Amino acid sequence: MNNPVFLPTYAVQGMNAGPIGPFLAGYVGFLQQHRYSVETIKHSLRAACAFGRWLCRKRVMLDQVCETVLAKYRDQFRRKDIKPSLPTEVTGLPKLLTWLREQRVVPLSMHSNATEQEKWLVRFDHHLVRVHGISVSTRSKYVACAGRFIGNLFEDSAPDWSTVTADGLRQFVATDVRQHHAEETVCALRAALRFLIAEGSIPANLFEAVASVRRFRPDGIPCHLSENEVQRVITICHDKTGHRGFEIRPSLPYLRVWVCAPVNSHVSV
Repeated sequence: MNNPVFLPTYAVQGMNAGPIGPFLAGYVGFLQQHRYSVETIKHSLRAACAFGRWLCRKRVMLDQVCETVLAKYRDQFRRKDIKPSLPTEVTGLPKLLTWLREQRVVPLSMHSNATEQEKWLVRFDHHLVRVHGISVSTRSKYVACAGRFIGNLFEDSAPDWSTVTADGLRQFVATDVRQHHAEETVCALRAALRFLIAEGSIPANLFEAVASVRRFRPDGIPCHLSENEVQRVITICHDKTGHRGFEIRPSLPYLRVWVCAPVNSHVSV
């Protein structure tokens, strides 16, 4: 059972957390309200304090905080060959950013002097939410990868999507997977390419330049039956006495295998 109070409010407010400090007590209350464990709240609190101190050192104001800033902070902790790839020092920060936006502490959209790259990243993030309903943590990874991609391709200039080539995409993947998990890079980049295609910024054939990551599939597992094959199975299941007590039901749906099972059949097998 969660302990509703594990740290006095004055102690939370007195923590060295830079510009986030005044909002820590409210954030702790939010986590308690949603029944997070005491240990998770402690980790989230330490992560928020460390992030706030980093913002202070980098002279980043709260109204400038966004997914790109958060990704820049988190990337310095990322571990390539260890899972989870991010240590507890940075866990929970996407949730903190969402809460700060709900409290109107951090703006919901980029400020007026945002660069074209930042504006595109905001549109991409909104697309991931509205169209796909992707979680905060996954969106953070996708937006961070997209930020690395356009930063690598265009540096500090406005995006010119007509310059995107299949070779350039493959080169970015080859470089990025040296520092990040291959599946994470590929999935994020393919999501960004789908968004660009939907916007009409790049031709659809560029999507094939980034192949999906192969996943292990045990040998011998059949593909799902086609509609015609299902109909053939139904025909076979009819017994000669005219009984039609059969059903087609999904068995082991995660393997996508369909089987036919007689029900109350009077034919001995």
